[in-house]
Amino acid sequence: MPSSPPFPSLASKLARWLVRWRLPLAALGLVLGLVSVERSRLLEYSQSIDAMFDQTDPAIPPFHRLGRTFGASSAVLAVYDDAALFTPAGYDRLAGLTAELKNLPGVRSTTSLATTPLGRHIIDTATNPAAARLIHLMEGYTVGSDHRTAAVVCVLDATNTSETIRAIRDVLERYDDGTVAGEAVML
Repeated sequence: MPSSPPFPSLASKLARWLVRWRLPLAALGLVLGLVSVERSRLLEYSQSIDAMFDQTDPAIPPFHRLGRTFGASSAVLAVYDDAALFTPAGYDRLAGLTAELKNLPGVRSTTSLATTPLGRHIIDTATNPAAARLIHLMEGYTVGSDHRTAAVVCVLDATNTSETIRAIRDVLERYDDGTVAGEAVML
């Protein structure tokens, strides 16, 4: 018959203590759980893009610039892919989309390559230095660096945001890889 060690181990002492105090510990756990549930009703969470990303993320500074320019939570990007964006037909598609989105209820204004002061000449980057500089300035906002991703910045009214976003999505279904992005869309 094995003999028990002369000194009980720490594990056996802890086990005996837990068994002896199981009912008071269970009651304490129940009370703490109830208090926690009640306190959790007072919790608030940040519904901003800033809270979703690390502050060192390189996308945060352009996002803040966008918010300062168009107003926080009110700018939505309508984005699509067009391999022929810098052709007359591609410009016409973008101009048509920009006008269609601007006419949607709940859209206050739209900005895209089609709304620049250069008009159609914005696509003449090879012969127009002003167009080339403006395109470079707008890269990452209304045109991708690949020069085939187009975006229309839609500034929304404060009312019926979800209905407006739904209408923008419906329009973009007709475009290749059309999508809607922005803080208002994510929240």
